[in-house]
Amino acid sequence: MRLIRDYSIQVKRRAWGDRCFVAVIAASLLAISDANVAAQDTSSPPPVEIPETEVIGEPPSDAANPNSADAVSTQPLVPSNESPFDGALEFNAPSSFQPSAPSPATGSPNQPTNVASQNPFDDAPGSTEGYRASESTVGSLIPIDNLELPASTSTITEDLLDDQQVLRITDALRNVPAATPVGDALYGDRFFLRGLEVRSRDFRKNGFLDPTFTPRDFANVERVEILKGPASVLYGSAAPSGTINVITKKPIDRSFTNYDYQFGSFGLNRHQLDTGGRVKQDGSLLYRFNGAYEDSDSFRDFGFTERYQIAPSLRWFLNRDTMLTWETEIVENKRRGDVGIAAIGGDVLALPVSRYLGEPANDFFNTRDYRTSVVLDHRFTDDWGMQVGASTVFYEIDGSQTLPVGQAGGQIFRTRQNYVGDEQASSLIANLTGRFCTGILDHRFVVGTEQVYYDSDTTIGAFNLDPIDAFNPVYVNPTAGAPVFFADFPVFRQVRHGYYLQDFITVNPHLQLLAGVRFDNVNLTYDRDFGFGPTRTEQEFNQTTPRVGVVVQPIPEMLSTYFNYSRSFNPPGGGGFPFTSDPVQAEKGELFEGGIKSLLLENLVLHVAGFHVTRQNVPFSTFGAFGPEFYQVGQERSQGAEIELLGQVTERWSVIGNYAYVDTKLTDPQNPAFNGQRSRNVPLNQWSLWTRYNVLACRHQTLGLAGGFRYLDERTANLAGTVQLPSYIRWDAGAYYQRGVWDTALFVENLFDTEYAASSINENQVMPGAPATLRAQIGARF
Repeated sequence: MRLIRDYSIQVKRRAWGDRCFVAVIAASLLAISDANVAAQDTSSPPPVEIPETEVIGEPPSDAANPNSADAVSTQPLVPSNESPFDGALEFNAPSSFQPSAPSPATGSPNQPTNVASQNPFDDAPGSTEGYRASESTVGSLIPIDNLELPASTSTITEDLLDDQQVLRITDALRNVPAATPVGDALYGDRFFLRGLEVRSRDFRKNGFLDPTFTPRDFANVERVEILKGPASVLYGSAAPSGTINVITKKPIDRSFTNYDYQFGSFGLNRHQLDTGGRVKQDGSLLYRFNGAYEDSDSFRDFGFTERYQIAPSLRWFLNRDTMLTWETEIVENKRRGDVGIAAIGGDVLALPVSRYLGEPANDFFNTRDYRTSVVLDHRFTDDWGMQVGASTVFYEIDGSQTLPVGQAGGQIFRTRQNYVGDEQASSLIANLTGRFCTGILDHRFVVGTEQVYYDSDTTIGAFNLDPIDAFNPVYVNPTAGAPVFFADFPVFRQVRHGYYLQDFITVNPHLQLLAGVRFDNVNLTYDRDFGFGPTRTEQEFNQTTPRVGVVVQPIPEMLSTYFNYSRSFNPPGGGGFPFTSDPVQAEKGELFEGGIKSLLLENLVLHVAGFHVTRQNVPFSTFGAFGPEFYQVGQERSQGAEIELLGQVTERWSVIGNYAYVDTKLTDPQNPAFNGQRSRNVPLNQWSLWTRYNVLACRHQTLGLAGGFRYLDERTANLAGTVQLPSYIRWDAGAYYQRGVWDTALFVENLFDTEYAASSINENQVMPGAPATLRAQIGARF
């Protein structure tokens, strides 16, 4: 019966996703039909020729590597009057799809500027120079200069990802003010932002909902954009901490092949391929293929990771105003189930950082992701366009891990938890963007809808296991004992219908306004059995979430001040539900934020922000006498300030530095153990700095040196605040050399081999930081 039920669930899931794709394909065929009719109309005048590819500006004397795949600059299709499709249809196809040679690139001294084809579902328009992106779409869905946006966003550019040799989301957090890792063994990408947790369902990929159990691989990632604060007006169900949009690499009009081999400490062995070009000689159909294979050990005893990723994509220019982009991605990841070390007597570093308290003969996590998307972009005029896209991600987990749950002296009491999960998220998004004037007011406008189907089938079982001596562990993989609990979640389903409207108004060069509102209808079905018999909860949520912001620019394009107010809405996840069928409340958040943005130099920006965020009906879980207990508590509050400096001081000198002060408080009179406590893992103060200087930079070769540090204050390790994670400072360094087609890099994390605790779940699950770690890379660009 279980097999029959699983098969029927899969059929239903895939059928819903198929309907999304049918809708997009139908729209594509309609666009093709319109294009053919237009081509047969001989009475109409010939189309205006697209200007030939040309260099934007003069190449600097220390130009970047011309062999890079993304080193292509083209004259955009849209005129220079900043239409709402600015950058959305910057096709890299030559005029009338005739082949033409690419031009030399301009760019930062670190890496070439990327101005590949873009659309509102993926990359932001315009170029990135070094560590700074002048525009983003994660906070507005339309391209708006960051100085005009009344919100805080952070962009981790491709240059920065390459220089720091980022392999996981947690590696990149140092570049984001007020971001700290969580240390979740099941969801490797979870972290805290401004003192509030960012969960798996707060991630987006190219604008689409993208939850997963698998730590995200960066083989096909162009950049990462982060919107801080509530984002429900754009994305519906979202935490008040923020939303992360991972943007992938797209096909470009150039034949290229990039190969990188990465190796280093703890058996790191990684191969990565990025290749692309034309499928059709006229340039109307382009392809790109990204692939990676990684095999590594760990500084943790018995730790390992083995993963591969395959990510092909196509971009089809149906006519001069219509573009279709298809992407798919297959990822398989195998890793050790690891929850870190225990704090012995309150000392989180009493044990060696390599000490493993599980059972290596048993513990593992195997995850698989299958995702695909198709997006149609069409421009009606220079000022009006539409985007329609569909995406589906199926992901699975099969795992078992040993959890320390208590201690007496050096004896660690443990349970064994087994996981089997099968989840899916399918989305359909349609946006209409436009620009018009009413009197002296200039409006950049977006109206759209998002339809989401999310479904999960998960089983978790826990069993008693013999204790282990933390100071002298012996791994015998004992037989699991009496069951602690068994939880079956055959159905956790959300069907979301969202409708939104946003208007960015320019009153004059000194004053801009942003206003938006979204309505969401969410139907929830949750079946669960904790061993006391099946329970079903069915609820419907209807919520309206607004956002308003104002920007005042005393010096246009150089200095701006802003204020924004926004709310968030997040229907309940799997936690927070009682054993009964009683209804639960949705999470609700509220943000007040103000700040100053200043362009200090041509490409160097200073951003200062202050914020106050609250979240009600927060879900928590704990272990009781009969296993897990889920409940909701009153309120989390986070307030503080951020300072961020990023960009280029000179053509050869790039920098990104930030400071954050975050004061958090959990209020719940019904739980005196943690009422009034600060949020775990969140320091009051944190600093980060990374800077690179190119000692040598010319057309033939580049030699760069980089270094920086990350500092975190003392943090609480558990909800009750009885155990602390000590403060630490970690230094990193890098060196880079490029000559001709060859590209080499060296990155050292924790240069001085500092021993520190990176994060925690509680006092029994503390993740230590890695000791001195070296990563080297050799690459070829053709």
